Amino acid sequence: MELPTRIEVSGGARLLLIWADGAKVELSAEEVRRGCPCASCETFPNRFLLPTVQIVDVEQAGAYGLRFTFSDGHNSGIYRYDYLKELGLRDEYRSI
Repeated sequence: MELPTRIEVSGGARLLLIWADGAKVELSAEEVRRGCPCASCETFPNRFLLPTVQIVDVEQAGAYGLRFTFSDGHNSGIYRYDYLKELGLRDEYRSI
């Protein structure tokens, strides 16, 4: 699995990931939260999503992804790096 060479959260509002191949993914905190892959969010998408959600913490989850803590208290999703790259390339999530 390809790992990003740069991971940056700007002011809790934006996530930037850059890969060695030059791929660049930039997502808003709301887009990351809306794309949460956890079982609860996949069952009830957008059920508790606040429009002003922020990323308050990010930590590495093993060698394959990231876990975010959001201002709404949610933190159970593990976002694989390949999934984050895919989110950034989807038309409905495209922010750059």
